[in-house]
Amino acid sequence: MPVDYPIVKVETINILLEQFLINMPTILVLTYNHKNGHPPIFNLNLKKELLSLNNSKGINTLLHKHEKEIVVFPVPDSGVCRTFNTKAEFETILKERN
Repeated sequence: MPVDYPIVKVETINILLEQFLINMPTILVLTYNHKNGHPPIFNLNLKKELLSLNNSKGINTLLHKHEKEIVVFPVPDSGVCRTFNTKAEFETILKERN
């Protein structure tokens, strides 16, 4: 789970796991309002590719490579798309959450 997505609901993680186990796609990506979110979940078949990724490349490399194998699943949780890069952004997210 990326640390810069701090407000994904527990229920959303449960839905993610449930949908993955039901469908067993290559990659499952959650969406909120038609926007891709985090965390994606990868099939074990991609383990070798994930582990061999160059440190300078992120998981987007695999998302692009396996684009046609991605299953998207909409959720009612804006937290899957709420990220932060600065302390100020993190504090804003926390204020909105309370």
